[in-house]
Amino acid sequence: MENTTATLHGSDILQKPGQLIDENTWEDTIAHELFHHWFGDLVTAESWSNLTVNESFANYSEYLWNEYKYGKDQADYHLMTDVNQYIHNPSDFNKNLVRFNYESREDVFDLVTYQKGGGILNMLRNYLGDDAFFAGINDY
Repeated sequence: MENTTATLHGSDILQKPGQLIDENTWEDTIAHELFHHWFGDLVTAESWSNLTVNESFANYSEYLWNEYKYGKDQADYHLMTDVNQYIHNPSDFNKNLVRFNYESREDVFDLVTYQKGGGILNMLRNYLGDDAFFAGINDY
């Protein structure tokens, strides 16, 4: 969970050196939560309806981390897995990215807010190109 000055994780994230030999299964979560400090916590959503601004960017940071550390193929695989979760979930597929009508704020913590939003950011990056996309994020 992200906070203004610290990121908190469950105790499962603490791994022994032997557990890290093959991979750190928490890398995506770490990248996601830390990204909130770089971007998400600087942008305050007006309401829970706009939660997707924070979470879509944090979700997309997982792609950026995988691309940086493991290469574009691994990042694309991670993105494909995320987007497929959203596409193949009938209860989420037809929901709008920004929703003003919900019964509980917990209703907007779903595959639409995270995976669909992250996929849209990747699509936007591909459409604009890296220079324009990252310049736009910096301006935003």
